[in-house]
Amino acid sequence: MGLIGRKEIPFTPLLEKEVNGRWQKDDYDCNLIVKILTKPDNNLELPKYHQKVPERLNIDYDKYYLIYVSLGEYNACRYDIKIDKIIKRKDKVIIKVKTVSCTPECIGLELISLPYDLVKVPKKHLIKDEEELKFKFIDQENNLLTSKSLKLS
Repeated sequence: MGLIGRKEIPFTPLLEKEVNGRWQKDDYDCNLIVKILTKPDNNLELPKYHQKVPERLNIDYDKYYLIYVSLGEYNACRYDIKIDKIIKRKDKVIIKVKTVSCTPECIGLELISLPYDLVKVPKKHLIKDEEELKFKFIDQENNLLTSKSLKLS
């Protein structure tokens, strides 16, 4: 992707957190979940234990999108994900996430966790004349994790 027409998009993190460490696995075997929330009812698409989070935020969906990312369910601690950067080029939106995991030697609590992050993005920075936005989610090593399209209406 060339530099011409690229624009870093401002966003507001909705979870106060730092993600330190690095991804310790050779292959991505996470069950990445990504959602772009465009209206209040979209929170029902989130995993059950995260559905109430957007409700408490009082988001004006006429002005903002929410972007949700999760690594999926893990039976160990110290896994995490954070949206690091959002870049737009024409109808493509690149969302760079930082993912971390514990080392194979890591001794941690055995508990079920669903690490996630949630950010608020002003629509005015994403929508120009496009009829559809193509979102690509990449990790800190620029590996493509998944992609999604969003029809604008």
